[in-house]
Amino acid sequence: MFSLSPNENRVLKNEAQRLFQVIKLAQDEAIIQDVEMGLTIQPTQYFFSQLEKNKWVQLLEDKPFGVHKLSEGIKLSYAIDGDAVTLHDEEGSELSSPKILLLSSGETIPFTISIKLLGQTMMYQITGQEDGLLSFENSTKP
Repeated sequence: MFSLSPNENRVLKNEAQRLFQVIKLAQDEAIIQDVEMGLTIQPTQYFFSQLEKNKWVQLLEDKPFGVHKLSEGIKLSYAIDGDAVTLHDEEGSELSSPKILLLSSGETIPFTISIKLLGQTMMYQITGQEDGLLSFENSTKP
């Protein structure tokens, strides 16, 4: 297994930190605006949506919450309540309900997002607990 170059490590860490910060911002937005926010994760990108009149509306024009394509070679995966979710590219298809919900009450469905470079064991993980507490860590998986 090859080790990460300093540049690859920096890019991976920056992508992971960006996602962590944007999730925190979305949590704050949900509470302050009294709206339900959702995060949709696809293998190479993610975006946020908001529940409006019982329909999820993708936040396209909102810079931090719009579609963010990951740097080349970086992939996302996630689990909800400990169960891995199969990711699909859904470009061009109708917006489905996001699986990671950030509620106006400050609560969330427990989740773990893993961000890694293809072919590497080092990854960053973002974990959300039911009470809304978020954590960010660097880990290595065999």
